[in-house]
Amino acid sequence: MRWEHINRVFAETGNNISMTARLLRLHRRTLQRLLARGQQRNDCDPQKSFLF
Repeated sequence: MRWEHINRVFAETGNNISMTARLLRLHRRTLQRLLARGQQRNDCDPQKSFLF
């Protein structure tokens, strides 16, 4: 699953993790880990946009 797709769905749900996880058919905790990992990558590389 691509980061861009996760971000788009996350934004479309108003940053609602539970709803995003249901739509992506992921466990909520798995989505939280993916989002956290993406945010850490974003902190390391300002050229990449992840959540905001």
